[in-house]
Amino acid sequence: MRESIKETLKLNASLLKMDEDALTRLYLRVFNTDDGELVLQDLMNRCHFYTPTTNTFDEGQRSVIMSIQNRLSNVPQPEGDKT
Repeated sequence: MRESIKETLKLNASLLKMDEDALTRLYLRVFNTDDGELVLQDLMNRCHFYTPTTNTFDEGQRSVIMSIQNRLSNVPQPEGDKT
């Protein structure tokens, strides 16, 4: 866990240097493991992915899961292969 604003800014700077393919590869490395799949399943259960939502707060949580799944379904080209 980050403990300071300085560490948060450093992580954000790293994210800003990534293009979309690099960020997608990062998501794939995290969520395409047994632990990552369990974490994603837990988030889906907690964030109203399987249940209809009736308020904007719940829908906001659900949209985060949809964003993660969308990124995981958009497999990038291998690095160096930009054809």
